[in-house]
Order: sequence, then structure tokens, then C-alpha cells
Amino acid sequence: MGPIHMTNPSTSTIQPSTNSLPAHLHGLDGIRAMSIILVLASHICHFNFGPNQWSQAANKYGAFGVEIFFVLSGFLITWLLIREERKIGRIDYRAFYIRRAIRILPPAYFYLLVVGILAMSGILTATLNEFFAGAFFYRNWAPEGSTLTGHYWSLSIEEQFYLLWPVLAFSLPKPFRIPVTLALCLIAPIWRHIAQTSIGVENWMRTDLRYDSLLWGAFMAFLWIHDPLRQFFARKPQRNVAIFFLSWVVIITSFCAEAVIRSGIVALPAPPLRYLCVCLMMAALVNGRSGVLGKVLESPPLAWLGTLSYSLYLWQQVFCYPSHEANPSDKLWIHQFPTNLVLSIAAAALSFYVVEAPFRSLRARFRP
Repeated sequence: MGPIHMTNPSTSTIQPSTNSLPAHLHGLDGIRAMSIILVLASHICHFNFGPNQWSQAANKYGAFGVEIFFVLSGFLITWLLIREERKIGRIDYRAFYIRRAIRILPPAYFYLLVVGILAMSGILTATLNEFFAGAFFYRNWAPEGSTLTGHYWSLSIEEQFYLLWPVLAFSLPKPFRIPVTLALCLIAPIWRHIAQTSIGVENWMRTDLRYDSLLWGAFMAFLWIHDPLRQFFARKPQRNVAIFFLSWVVIITSFCAEAVIRSGIVALPAPPLRYLCVCLMMAALVNGRSGVLGKVLESPPLAWLGTLSYSLYLWQQVFCYPSHEANPSDKLWIHQFPTNLVLSIAAAALSFYVVEAPFRSLRARFRP
């Protein structure tokens, strides 16, 4: 991508300092940890203990773990862009895309390199086409292939989304950002329902069917700039704890309702409701006013697991979900629980400290 510097005419004047907006967002690593735990539980149950009712439930919540990542990502990236606009009066799109590439590409390509070498050696089985789809982030549009690169569907959705979203959102005049974002959020489940019921779309990983989880996070970011909303969530820590756990009650209830009532009446509003609940959970945490709950989610073990979550998401696939088959009888020792979990964390830690972390200082050079 070539250098692009675009300035929204409506924001050409330098805005007030970012001092009016909180610089640190609490609890996000804890939410990342929660998300990756759901993914790990899903894959381990499927490959080691399935098929049974517990593995089926874990699989459902594992997919939701990825959606939590999406909501968090949409919120965080949009929030950082809002702060950048407040600080320098515009968005430096060139710097944004460079930061994004530095953040995502090294661990993603390192994983593909190692798995590709093992595949060429005959140790693993994968196709050349799926490696191209993973490397160029269109794996969600090319679902054929092994599970070794299957999880790149989520990375592909994110990269396709962020290729367009910053320019679309921050080219809009400020008064239009919230209503346009909300409208796109509300259109998504309707289109998803039409695509899957009337048109018969079978590829549930398509970007146009999954973008709204990212967009709900972005919607929350645009709301979060308003002082009254932040002050509401800053007044009573006990209320934030209640909001967090009630959100989980609503999420679990929505999944139960989908399992019992298999109709569009439930399937249409259930995913947006869950995304909204994730937004409420983040709102209860990010200002640091959530009492004991915040301390737990920011505890060193969960914070470390959340920091490791990207590399862990990449590497768990080799050990925890190497096949579509549920609970195969010929599992290798590296795929047996709990060995697969230990190896996943070890590989992720190696990837993080050797590949991911060294690029942090380089990425910082392109921050405003």
C-alpha cells in the first residue's frame, strides 16, 4: 500500500488535546484472556472429548470467543483512531496501515512458514492454495483446506474490515458517524438472515455476514467519547460488576433460546444482542471502576494470557484442532490433553517473545 494522507475537511482544524479522553483502557487483556479460553475449550473438547453435548456447547461458545475478539478489536482500533484525530486533527492512514501490518503480519507469517515447512516435509498435510489464502487474508472466502490454516478466516475478516473501515468512518462528518455505524450494525443481521435462509449461502465465514461484531465495537468507541456515558460507568463499581455478570446471563440465555427455538425470530436478533452485551462488559471494565472483578481480569496470569492471545490463537490450531474429525482415535501424543494445551502455550510464548514482541518498538515509531 502506497503512502496515503487524507484529511477529513470537517476535522481539518486541530481538535482539543487527547487529555480529555482516557489514555488507558482497563481490563482489555482480561477480556482477551476470556476469549482465548473459550476458543481453547472449544477446540480441546471437540478434538479430545467429542462428540457429546458438552463438546457441542463448547464449540458454540468457542465461536463466540472469536466474536468477543472482534468486538474488542473494533472498539480498540476505532478508539485509537478517535484519539489520533483529536491529537493531530486528522488520521494518518499510511501510518495506520503500517502499524497494522507490523502488528499482524510477523506472527501470522511465522506460523505459516513453520507449518509450511512441516507440510513440505510430510509431517503435516496442507495445500498450497490454503497457504496463499492465509498469507493474503482471503481464507474466509476460500474455506476449502485443512484446519491448520482454517483459523485464518478470522484474521482475513479483520484485515478486510480494516482495509475499508478507517477511511469510511473518518471521512464522514462527525454528526453522521454514530447513526451510520448503527445503521450498518442493524442491516447486518437482516442481510445475514436473507443470505442464509432465502439465498442459501453456506459459507458462514464471509465478511459481509460477520462484519457487524467488529462494527458494534466501533459503535461503542464513538459513544465512549461522551463524558456523561463514561461518568455513568465510573460512579458505582458494584453496578459495573452487576452489568458484567448480567451481560453474561443474557448471552447464555440467547444461546439457550437459539438451541430450543430454531427460527429466524431468535436467530435474527441473538447475535447483535450478544455483541451489545460484550460492549456493555467492556464499558463496565475499561474505566477501571469495576472493583474486585477488574482486579481479577487485570491479574498477572490473565493479563499475560491476554497479551499472549494472538500468538496463542495462531498456534493452538496445530495442537488442539488439527483435524475436522471430532475425537479421532489415532491422536498423536502432542494432541492429547493436557499435553496439547501445554505445547500450545509454549509455542505461543516462543512466537510472542521471539517474533511478536520485538516489533513493538518499530510499531511505536508510527504512532502519532
